[in-house]
Amino acid sequence: MVSPFGSPRRSALAETRYWVRLLWLPVLCFAFMGLALVQSSRANQAVEPKPRVEQAAATTPLLSVRRLPAVLALPAQIAALQGPALAGLAGLPPATTCASVMNSRGVPVFQHNASLLLSPASNQKVLLAYGALAQLGPAHTFSTTVATDAQIVGGVVQGNVWLVGGGDPVLATQDYVGAFVEQQRVYSAFESLADQLRAAGITRIRGNVVGDASRYDDVLYHPNWPARFGANGVVGPISALALNNGFADFSKGGQEMAGSGAPSSNPPRSAAGSLIEVLKERGITVDGRADVGTVPQGPTVLAGLQSPPLKAIVGQMLRTSDNSTAEMLFKELGVARAGGGSFASGSAALGAILAEHGFSEPGMVLSDGSGLDTADRLSCGMLNAVLDAAGRSSDLAAGLAVAGRSGTLTNRFADSAAVGQVLAKTGTLDTVSSLAGFVDASTGETATFALIVNERGAEQYKPVEEQFVQTLLTYPGGPDVATLLPLP
Repeated sequence: MVSPFGSPRRSALAETRYWVRLLWLPVLCFAFMGLALVQSSRANQAVEPKPRVEQAAATTPLLSVRRLPAVLALPAQIAALQGPALAGLAGLPPATTCASVMNSRGVPVFQHNASLLLSPASNQKVLLAYGALAQLGPAHTFSTTVATDAQIVGGVVQGNVWLVGGGDPVLATQDYVGAFVEQQRVYSAFESLADQLRAAGITRIRGNVVGDASRYDDVLYHPNWPARFGANGVVGPISALALNNGFADFSKGGQEMAGSGAPSSNPPRSAAGSLIEVLKERGITVDGRADVGTVPQGPTVLAGLQSPPLKAIVGQMLRTSDNSTAEMLFKELGVARAGGGSFASGSAALGAILAEHGFSEPGMVLSDGSGLDTADRLSCGMLNAVLDAAGRSSDLAAGLAVAGRSGTLTNRFADSAAVGQVLAKTGTLDTVSSLAGFVDASTGETATFALIVNERGAEQYKPVEEQFVQTLLTYPGGPDVATLLPLP
């Protein structure tokens, strides 16, 4: 038989070289491992007693798995969590409930139907907050201006002035802000526009005050929302010029959370009318009336108002679950990314932003920004991943309600160890209850979690939500990583 390496002499030499090239690395590795095992054995044996010499302490071999304590501990910690977490979910409808928990390193440690798409209710605002902060930046502000194309003679404006809305979701009058039980409100002081006109020497306006809301479309309510949401003040009319959340009339005291009232049928006209009132209170005469229109090109700006930074606005939206603010931010994303302020453009924009950051899943629906549309769909896995990506020290986390202390969690987790230790976003509709956020465990670990229940009468499950979250207060269970650290 002819050798594959050529002639007999050349065949032997070539074959030797072939096997040397093939086997030198495995042989070297085995030799290294053998040496390491010998050294390991010697290091772990007691040193022979000798005069005046103490016994040597055991050390960790170079190749010991003890050098990976977190890897060793994680499976046991995950296993220790399963029983309490499942017990915490007891009583929830298993087929229409999802739950997900991640540790501080973004590793899933508990999952139940984590990829099941469900209606999230107001936890949709978590995705919106992430997208808005990512796209616009935490320092972003909204502008409201007063401008004119008329001459000004001796302090008299010889024509119309325009009140131009820039999508400020917290534009408010002092009486509206003062009506809230919670006085630490984030808002843009509407009256300052009139103060600026007076300071500029304006004493009279011979024309109309015209509200310009052209930055967004004129669709005030999402077509999928029940009519009662607008009538009951669950959400105000969504306009680029919406004063006091778009409520033309409201209670002058006892306002809670996001506020409510009688919605304006024409927010820009109502805002223009309010400006006429505060101008007159400051001695500035307005000959005309409140109207609606679009400001001409190249006007003279008479006054301007900048909102607080976006991170403060997002925080108030999350903490109080402000639906009106959410939808204005939703349309603003449409302006920034899709060229128009509408529900459809907001949906396209938020979906694109999330996808760019690695968050997309088949079947996810972002119909609105507030979560009022029950057609919205996302999974606990997605919601948990977004929270984990934002992080415990983020502007998003800082805006969440605190258990037993603030916002929509003020009256929840009462008299429990969770008070002050859980930061979360709530969600409630007739058929939805949800809770998602961060748990600062007593062990020093921080876990992120998401829990969504879709079932008629879902509000009854809120105590079970709290029970589930409280199982995370002692996470991680299982072996302490410190006991698995390398020996001296």
